[in-house]
Amino acid sequence: MIKFKKFIKVENLFEKKYFGSSAVGVIIMAKDTGRILILKRSKDVFDGGTYSIVASGKVDENEKPVHAAKREIQEELDYKGKFLSFKLFDIFKDKNDSEEFDDDFIFYTYFAMIPKEFKPKLNWEHDLCFWWNGKDKIKGKVHFGTKRLLKKIKNFTLKKKK
Repeated sequence: MIKFKKFIKVENLFEKKYFGSSAVGVIIMAKDTGRILILKRSKDVFDGGTYSIVASGKVDENEKPVHAAKREIQEELDYKGKFLSFKLFDIFKDKNDSEEFDDDFIFYTYFAMIPKEFKPKLNWEHDLCFWWNGKDKIKGKVHFGTKRLLKKIKNFTLKKKK
């Protein structure tokens, strides 16, 4: 059994359990260093203690995914700076196993380029963060969604070099 913030108890929780019908994530890269922001998820969230390359969250009712993505960056990291680019990178779809939602789950991942690295002011969803060069091994358990995205980024990078 896993306990969430405010002591919500969830039994038989698997990696594919989704909360809602759609969510967003943002990969943030700093142009000045070429490094990506890595976040360690707090114990108060699903899959806590894992490292992720996305600031993420639920898409609210009547909200566009791109607006939800920018909102999540502000809420989780207190980033209010400029975006040099902000583009849709990936769409992941899966069967939603929640009885609350009839439709499938969709996760939109955006790629945001910002001018330079900044020191995020993390909310309760993350314990720590660091800027990663993409080469060094991330020490610790990597979030299951991040594993998938890292493969896509690697393939994307290899394709661009040809």
